Amino acid sequence: MRRCIVTLLVFALTLTLVLPGCGPKTPTDEGPIPINPDGTIGLLRWGMTCEEAEKADRRIVFNKDPNVPAGVCNVEFLGHQAGLALHFRSFPEEGDDAPERLWLIKVFFNLERGEPDYIPIVGAYFTETAEDGQSYGYGGWASTETLEDRISREKLEKLWPEGVENGQTAQPLWQAGAISTRGPADAGGIPARTGDREFSYNAVGNYQVLAEIFKGR
Repeated sequence: MRRCIVTLLVFALTLTLVLPGCGPKTPTDEGPIPINPDGTIGLLRWGMTCEEAEKADRRIVFNKDPNVPAGVCNVEFLGHQAGLALHFRSFPEEGDDAPERLWLIKVFFNLERGEPDYIPIVGAYFTETAEDGQSYGYGGWASTETLEDRISREKLEKLWPEGVENGQTAQPLWQAGAISTRGPADAGGIPARTGDREFSYNAVGNYQVLAEIFKGR
């Protein structure tokens, strides 16, 4: 009996050493930048400050040239060299000294003649929990959760009465869209050479940021 117990313990210890390597791997900042189920990309998260975004993902390196808008850089995205623009702003709901936080992401590149429609490719990154709308040349996805799903209406009426009155608290926490044009391309200011159309991916998460702000108050 004692020998059986020892054998089982050894087997259990072996499993603990082997199984962790078979489980989900922690996301890393290597290779092409993927799209996340909440519309963000790579290791970026809604509400990050500019400094946090720079440290979060080493694939994203901001241009330090003062003549280049802040938060603009080049990345590998969907198998293409693409332009990335991150937009930050402060949220008054966080207070007078509120830092600027990530709320809008834009990615753009040129497509060459004969390349496939990238809308379904983008759609594959989103889970079934997102509202989905796709057609040739356009795709849109949105969170099925709203601010009211995260924060009680009673609390929202105290913290953000104008938002409740205007129906903003019933908006999706995040939204994402992709556009693939049919004609000559000039994607985000990148002159077209061999491409015959442009592709752009845009995601906004301002209500997701507000949810985190209100959650902490």
